[in-house]
Amino acid sequence: RSKQDQRYAYSRSKQEQRYAYRRKRYRQRLYMRTQERQCLY
Repeated sequence: RSKQDQRYAYSRSKQEQRYAYRRKRYRQRLYMRTQERQCLY
């Protein structure tokens, strides 16, 4: 493995982590919204 390959894999993993975090936050927000809707009714 070359150094550039390692750097590429590292940056890709970091980006995947960021996407996973954003997805989790989005799901949390959706969940909160549904909870609020249930509270209204």
